[in-house]
Amino acid sequence: MLPWAVDRDVVHGDANAEVVTIAGNDLMAKTMTAKQFTAALEEMGITSHTAAAAVLGISRRSVIRYVYGTQDVPESVRRLIVMLIKHGIPKEWM
Repeated sequence: MLPWAVDRDVVHGDANAEVVTIAGNDLMAKTMTAKQFTAALEEMGITSHTAAAAVLGISRRSVIRYVYGTQDVPESVRRLIVMLIKHGIPKEWM
């Protein structure tokens, strides 16, 4: 089973909302671990730090820091990843 799963659940009273989880952890939380970040990149088909930086609009060095856990993944990056998992990566971002 992939570490990412999209489950139907009730979120803020919306019975039709999708909750994105990774390794059983709700990504609506404000934090994302290095393991979750790496799994998210794999789920999106991103295979290099350079590609991850381009898609997420951040530096390659930041991607490396998140992958190795030397820096926390900011909430804004986590939110973007959740949206990309749910809706896909626009072709012009690749």
